[in-house]
Amino acid sequence: MAIAAVVFSILSTVLAWILLAVYMLDTVAAQVILALLLAINLVGLVLFQIPWCCQKGPCFLYTAGGFAVILFLAMLALGLAVGPTVGYSVYMIIMWAFGNAGAICWLVSAVLMFVHVRSVEQAESKQEQANKDNAASDVDLKKQQA
Repeated sequence: MAIAAVVFSILSTVLAWILLAVYMLDTVAAQVILALLLAINLVGLVLFQIPWCCQKGPCFLYTAGGFAVILFLAMLALGLAVGPTVGYSVYMIIMWAFGNAGAICWLVSAVLMFVHVRSVEQAESKQEQANKDNAASDVDLKKQQA
């Protein structure tokens, strides 16, 4: 699941990059917003890469997942704000769909990250319980032998 989360984060960053390159908006504010969105996407991508390089704990993974949710909301808001204002040509509708697909990819990345962290925590909890049970059974076995 963690690898899939990273793949979706890469895909959404690529979609944001395509949006920046292809959206031909005449206002400077819209271009600044798209450039800022790409920069934030790159930060999100880096946040998803750091845990695998540096072996960070679950708190950092939750932070990366939370940032992915923020990116989802930002890309969705941009799509809702910019989409209707640029017109309804087929070209612009396709680009609006790319933006929303990028937003959905960030949401999927966040969900996969949260599920991954939770499953690792559950596996560690089960392993600790099994170790305690094994230690208790070893003590019982020694008492029976004595």
